[in-house]
Amino acid sequence: VVTARAVAPLPELLEYCAPLAAVGGLLAFPKGHGWQQELDSAAGAMKELGCSLEAEVEMRSAVSATPIVLLVRKTATTAERYPRRPGIPRKRPL
Repeated sequence: VVTARAVAPLPELLEYCAPLAAVGGLLAFPKGHGWQQELDSAAGAMKELGCSLEAEVEMRSAVSATPIVLLVRKTATTAERYPRRPGIPRKRPL
């Protein structure tokens, strides 16, 4: 399991985290209110990095601003070229 919170938008976050997970592993990302837009923009990154969305888990808490946790399954090996040098994923997201 790989998880990260408040690090980057989902396409960038996937590039940093997917190489750390084994094939079959799970990535868990708590996301705020713009999560659907982030998920839509991450479709290409998921395909390129060998990942697929497994579930969208709703979180209900009076103390948390995170309405959802995205669970992403690592389905294939990530190419050796990822992650790219620091700053590149932000400037040129997959």
